[in-house]
Amino acid sequence: MDLLKALIENLPAGSCLILTELVVTGLNAYVVYGMLKACKASATVLDTLQGIQSFNVGRELAQAVDDSPTQALEYVAVRGKVSGYQDPVIPSSAYGLPSVIRKTKNLEIVSKYAWDLSIYTMNGRSYETSEFSPFRLRPITETQISFDFNETFAQQCDKGGKICSAEMISPSLIIKDLTQLHMEGLLKILPTYYETVDEPNSSSFKILKYIFGLTTPVGIKKTEALLACGEVITAFGKVQKTGEHEYTLIPPMLSNSLYILTPSTYEEIVDKHYVEQITAYLKLLFVSAGAVFVLWDLVRRMRILYKSIYPETIIQIENKHDTVTAKNTVGETLNQQLCIVCQEAPRNIVLLNCRHFCLCQSCYDILQNRGQNCPVCRSNVEGKIEVFVS
Repeated sequence: MDLLKALIENLPAGSCLILTELVVTGLNAYVVYGMLKACKASATVLDTLQGIQSFNVGRELAQAVDDSPTQALEYVAVRGKVSGYQDPVIPSSAYGLPSVIRKTKNLEIVSKYAWDLSIYTMNGRSYETSEFSPFRLRPITETQISFDFNETFAQQCDKGGKICSAEMISPSLIIKDLTQLHMEGLLKILPTYYETVDEPNSSSFKILKYIFGLTTPVGIKKTEALLACGEVITAFGKVQKTGEHEYTLIPPMLSNSLYILTPSTYEEIVDKHYVEQITAYLKLLFVSAGAVFVLWDLVRRMRILYKSIYPETIIQIENKHDTVTAKNTVGETLNQQLCIVCQEAPRNIVLLNCRHFCLCQSCYDILQNRGQNCPVCRSNVEGKIEVFVS
């Protein structure tokens, strides 16, 4: 403890760098721990994705769900063509393309300076709105988006009436549960179908406001992104049977299972997560290497500091020990001149026959009156010799 206390008291000014490296090492350890958790989660998600089945909407998917004891598949990837389930969202653009998801964004475009209209910035105020309508996923090879079976059509196809409705109606996958969180991931990758820039309002107050703010309005950029009917997407989730020829996709109940709607194929999603996992491991490797280097440098500096402080510290501790020893020696010398019984009067009596020089006259008289032995060796006292100590 004395050595540690002396080391702390004698830390030089350069020790601030060591303390800084200690803090950096702690932060690196925290970052590495977080990255380890992220890598573990990424590996778990990738293992889950690689272990699931992939289907196209059609007979194979319907057969797999029907053969399941629970009439459901806990986590699968299904690819199909988007079709309206209820009234599809009709965009306001000139195309009039029916869609099931629409995202509109209005962004103010202004110039950086009022006198230079060639420098534009996109950092103006923006307004976003999104709309969602439940939709179906139909077989990709189906030429007709909506197909209803009726008896007349069956009679036209087969006069014998051997064709049943199950053979005529293609199974479809209904998607109703799409929360804002899941829709945001899909909104980021929706293709833009409509884009225009409107001229700004020529209000004098608005123009003066922009001029005094060293900006001038250029226009409002309007964009519209759609998930149009007829687009092919891949959905990851739980598929359960809800009707004779209808199956519903809902968020998966399993942990580490992602609810995904994306235009990418199943193989592309797996490859993307594989690349993300490799990137996460590379980041962890570089951060860990940096943490090890900082820790090594910290140990090296601590050794240098210890070697520079240790000799001086040992000398100080030895000097302190010698001082304490000298004080104790002086105290013992003083104690040896006093009576061992009262510790007040000087010793002046030598006991016989043991020859111990340990008592004063008063304590010797008390010893004789009580008939006690020598306080040092406990032998009988036969006499005394009185001496004088200067």
